[in-house]
Amino acid sequence: MTTNNQMLRKDEVERLYRSCYGRMCRLAGVLLNDDEEGRDVASEVFARLSEGAFRLPEDNAEGYLLSCVRNRCLDNIAKMKVKERMIRHLTLNVSPTVVPVVEREQKIERMLCYAERALTPQTLRVFSLRYEKQMSYREIALQLAISETAVYKHLSQALLKLKKFADNDE
Repeated sequence: MTTNNQMLRKDEVERLYRSCYGRMCRLAGVLLNDDEEGRDVASEVFARLSEGAFRLPEDNAEGYLLSCVRNRCLDNIAKMKVKERMIRHLTLNVSPTVVPVVEREQKIERMLCYAERALTPQTLRVFSLRYEKQMSYREIALQLAISETAVYKHLSQALLKLKKFADNDE
């Protein structure tokens, strides 16, 4: 194999692909409950490996690749959960009647004005980066020089406040 300072050769990546790809896909498929998305995650890990995005340890390359797949799946699950919560918390009207577009837009505008008044500047920045710029937790953390956990906490706080406002605004 190679040392940690060298990129893997193409034949080494192909050998790892042949020996590990199936297990990586199965693991991701089980974690995500979606075989197709599982294959995408496994392929993404190999793409990043071949680009030199990370180095494999010499003693346990397969275990490391499986850990990369697991971590990528956990990132995807976290993103899905936030998206689902955002949809659930910010649904404007769940009644079977159709809400006029103008009324919906007015409600969204009231919520955004409330967010600007009620959220701390940092929480508002995190919220805006996530939902307006559609940045990942990691990207937000890097841009604002905070931890991913702090990003999560800011988003949770913003969603709770907006949900309370939406419930009272009905």
